[in-house]
Amino acid sequence: MAVLANETVPDPGSTPPPATVVDEPPLPGNVRRPRDLLRLALAIALATALLVFAALAVTTASGLEQDLIGAATGLPGVVLTVIQFLGTLGLLLIPLAVSVDLLVRRRPGQMLTALAAAAVAAFTALLLRIWIERFEPGQVLEALTKVLPNGQRSQPLAATLAAVVALLAVAQLAGRSRAQVLSGIVVVSVATTFVLSSSLTLVAVVESVLLGWTVGLATRYIRGTPSERPDGLAISAALAGSGLRLDHLTRIADDSRGRRRYDGISHAEGHARQYRIHVLDRDQEGAGLLAYVWRQIRVIRPAARPAYLSFRRTFEHEALVTYAAQSTHAPVRSLTAVTEVGTYAAALAYADPHATPLADVDPASITDEQLIDIWRAVATLHDARIAHRGLTARRLHLHANGSPVIVDFRDGEIAASEFSLTIDVAELLTTTAAIVGPERGVAAAAHVLTDKQLAAALPLLQPLSMSTQTRRLLRNNKGLLKDVRAAVVALTPEEPVEQQNIQRFRPRTVISAVGLSFATYFFVSQIGSVDIGKLVSSASWTWALTAFALSMLTYVGASLSIIGFTPDKIRVFPTLLAQFATTYYGLFAPGVVSGVAVNTTFLQRSGVYAGVAVASVGVSQISAVVASVSMLLIFGALAGTGPQASFTPSEGVVLAVGGLVVALVVAISIPPVRRYALNRVRPVFARVIPRLLDVLQNPRALITGFGGNLLMNLAYIFALVACVKAFGGEASIPALALVFLAGSAVASAVPTPGGVGAVELALTTSLTAAGVDAATALSSVLLYRVCTFWIPVPIGWLSSQWLSRRGLLFG
Repeated sequence: MAVLANETVPDPGSTPPPATVVDEPPLPGNVRRPRDLLRLALAIALATALLVFAALAVTTASGLEQDLIGAATGLPGVVLTVIQFLGTLGLLLIPLAVSVDLLVRRRPGQMLTALAAAAVAAFTALLLRIWIERFEPGQVLEALTKVLPNGQRSQPLAATLAAVVALLAVAQLAGRSRAQVLSGIVVVSVATTFVLSSSLTLVAVVESVLLGWTVGLATRYIRGTPSERPDGLAISAALAGSGLRLDHLTRIADDSRGRRRYDGISHAEGHARQYRIHVLDRDQEGAGLLAYVWRQIRVIRPAARPAYLSFRRTFEHEALVTYAAQSTHAPVRSLTAVTEVGTYAAALAYADPHATPLADVDPASITDEQLIDIWRAVATLHDARIAHRGLTARRLHLHANGSPVIVDFRDGEIAASEFSLTIDVAELLTTTAAIVGPERGVAAAAHVLTDKQLAAALPLLQPLSMSTQTRRLLRNNKGLLKDVRAAVVALTPEEPVEQQNIQRFRPRTVISAVGLSFATYFFVSQIGSVDIGKLVSSASWTWALTAFALSMLTYVGASLSIIGFTPDKIRVFPTLLAQFATTYYGLFAPGVVSGVAVNTTFLQRSGVYAGVAVASVGVSQISAVVASVSMLLIFGALAGTGPQASFTPSEGVVLAVGGLVVALVVAISIPPVRRYALNRVRPVFARVIPRLLDVLQNPRALITGFGGNLLMNLAYIFALVACVKAFGGEASIPALALVFLAGSAVASAVPTPGGVGAVELALTTSLTAAGVDAATALSSVLLYRVCTFWIPVPIGWLSSQWLSRRGLLFG
């Protein structure tokens, strides 16, 4: 769509500017702002943290509330009356005032969205209040309410307060200072009135506000916010005001970070000049923040690139570094104009050098002299202590005559440290090596840099030191960094190299911490209601140690199963550690899923071909199912002939198995689900069946693999028998075998970490049904879970660390 910039009404006393033809598609009416999503996450986090704090520290929260009430009641009566009056009047006037304001600003859609958000917030608050009052969840009820003098409890949430906050969140009164102040006074007045009248606790008031804010932000992000982006007409007018008059402005594709870009043409002074205009606006504020924060936490400070949340700080930083780079007379793209465009946007106009990005140049046409010129340009910047911090193939351009141009200094630094300059060297080595090969790329650098400078980059030739684009490049060129290191070492064999660790921690460290936290929480929650002293004193430690030894034997059986069904030779000790690791990773996924993932990864990292690894683990799982079914039939028959033939599975097990069967039948009856399942299962069976036929023709592999699964199940069964014996319980071994098999089925079906909760319930009720008294059954199950699950978890964590450090597992 082409329009003329002089269609706007000019200043009557001035000469109208030349017409500017603007060619751009219509801008969207609504946009989803990343900062709204960040605020939504913050609101949910604050609400959760406050509820947890109030639940754990009820006395402290109550004390703070009493202090606040005491301070407020000391105010003159007329002040309290005014506060109450403002709150009551504000609740009535705010919806009307906001609706009128949005209609005046010609935003009827936003008005309807704001009213809808208010209704949703009120309805949500009412539902939560009904749920809390009816079901009385202990800690939540204590955190949000208090007992009134009449014996009743205060309300847990205020629907009106949540609705008003949601309405204001969607209406967005930013930039309208008076409206913001008045709405803030009303919200505070309403909240104060609720607290002083004992209608709500202080925690309930804050939670109501956070609930309204959460609903409002969610509505705002889903529905989108009216865009404040200036169009091409406004951009050309702002640039003309800064001295750059354009005759034509054309919108081109956005850059990798979402900022708008335009090509501009000016015929001032009779010469046609081209410009590249970058436009930053408030709608993009907060984009990439989570990735930026994660990087700031994960790597040491010098290796983390600078980032700014506000668009003003962003364009000021880019302009500052670019102007500094220009002053060095290095071949950089010239920044011609910087200007605000209205209140919430800015434009940077660069003189277009008519150059081609290195990524679009035929590698065969790039000469060694051109590579050396690129290194000389970077060296000129480095001599002035300016780091680019993003020397990718898209930011290095070549003129038609072969001379280089460096563009895009948004990530750059002035007064840069030696560390930042060395990171530039490491990234440019990687970029040029990816285009022309490591030998040529490093040889060109050696013409400009000293051996000491080249060797200093060796420790930083690692993905974490690079920009996002280069890290993406390295994912597709796995051996590139290794080849670059080898080329650098070949040219600088005498230079000492110190190792440089820029990583504070690895992702698996976070996973480990989270997993151990989950394990600790679940373990403490399970034993919190048990008298540990009595439990320890009443147990037979001979039987307890026997149960622990049998538990350890289960991992030997699992190892034999993997070794037997894998055609390639694998080491025994790492295989055993991998089976322990499955227990630890079971904290993050159901047991079967974690076992398959860990064993498949372990086999692949041990040198087994991927298809063979998947098939071997698949055969092992099939063997485990066959072993379990065989034992179920055998012990079921034995249990039916014994004195406890009346043993029946618990209702929980029956419901779980029945529900699983019904869910499978329903899922299979749906054609899309059935097709998806077949497409996923068919390739697996295509690999597993040939491997299964090979195993059936190899007696040694069959005995080792299937025997390992039998050993594992028998060890688990007799571990349960030992736990029951440890507390003086009596039950037939066939009945206890059926109890174990029922618990194993529940552990596989229930998607909780390690089947926590569901397994204990199934085992306890099944033991009771098998004739063990309730107290003994509970104690036996807790001991069994400690021996077979909780003690192996830290062993599994240590095993996973050992395997990961040697490249045999995740990490």
